[in-house]
Amino acid sequence: MSDLVTVPSEGGAAAEIARLEAEILSKRERVTRSLGELRHQWQGATSWRRLLTSRPVVWAGVGLCVGFIVGYGARVISGRRALK
Repeated sequence: MSDLVTVPSEGGAAAEIARLEAEILSKRERVTRSLGELRHQWQGATSWRRLLTSRPVVWAGVGLCVGFIVGYGARVISGRRALK
């Protein structure tokens, strides 16, 4: 049994190489665009300033609640120390 190897002509090989290079270039550009979009989405999702400005009333309420909890905890702790 003999293995047949087909060798493309020089013009066909050059055209195939050019086609493959163009395909690689287009895929590289697509990956670059995708990474840029991913970077933009990541920055938006992890930006605390954007999160804070999106719902300022909610965050003011959260701050108020945390203040009450901390104040109550400090009052309870200082009251226990006074009893001892």
